[in-house]
Amino acid sequence: MKLLIIITATLFLATVGFSKEANKKTHFRTTNETGFLNGQVTLSSNDIASIPKYFQVKQNYPNPFNAITVIEYTIPKRANTTLKIYNSLGELITILENGIKEAGSYRIEWDGKNFSRNVVSSGVYFYVVAADNFYSVKKMVLLK
Repeated sequence: MKLLIIITATLFLATVGFSKEANKKTHFRTTNETGFLNGQVTLSSNDIASIPKYFQVKQNYPNPFNAITVIEYTIPKRANTTLKIYNSLGELITILENGIKEAGSYRIEWDGKNFSRNVVSSGVYFYVVAADNFYSVKKMVLLK
């Protein structure tokens, strides 16, 4: 099995041997063709299990919300990721995320403010998460 490991922004491929015992440490040696790193890395089975297997965007909570809501999403691999908020007319209200994200789970809070940091009015809003070829739109309601 191959596992992608990122160490100080350098990518390495490593062969991994997994143990069937829960929480047992897994050791492997890097197989970097350039010879840049020759060493041993230790991961627990919990570390490996925590890497998401697929893209997922959860429904914001609370919904409807007043003042602050939480948006959670997971990405299974490094990706250029955006999280944008639109109003019901399709106008861009704000951008909460915009950049390269590593594989993992993310939790973002939106305080109901636009680009100018002004509080937006009550109504229906949409949040769009895009990462590589993945795209998800969810609806949320702001009540004051």
